[in-house]
Amino acid sequence: MSLEVELVALLRTVCPRVSPDVATLNTPLPMITYQHIGGSPLRYLDGSASDKRHAIIQINVWDTTRANCLSLIRQVEDVLSIAQTINAEPSGEVIGQAAEDLKLYGISQDFSIHAAR
Repeated sequence: MSLEVELVALLRTVCPRVSPDVATLNTPLPMITYQHIGGSPLRYLDGSASDKRHAIIQINVWDTTRANCLSLIRQVEDVLSIAQTINAEPSGEVIGQAAEDLKLYGISQDFSIHAAR
């Protein structure tokens, strides 16, 4: 399976509401969104594509309190770090964010992920 399919399956073990990039308005909380923010193309010397991909993925968790967000992102980090289907490691610590107009707290964390193409 592809990197995205495996990632979403793992994230759904933490929270059933997972969306790429943005969630639809009025999605129940808590929720998780994820975005590709970079990575390194994996190519062989002859230019052909590897059967693996490397991506930097930002995982964002959203809820009504900061404490809930911190708890959720720690669960995400644990699940991704021990996953057997992908090789993921945090690229740094968490970053707080907020959607003041929606009265939501958010926490994001970037992960370096190697997985099947």
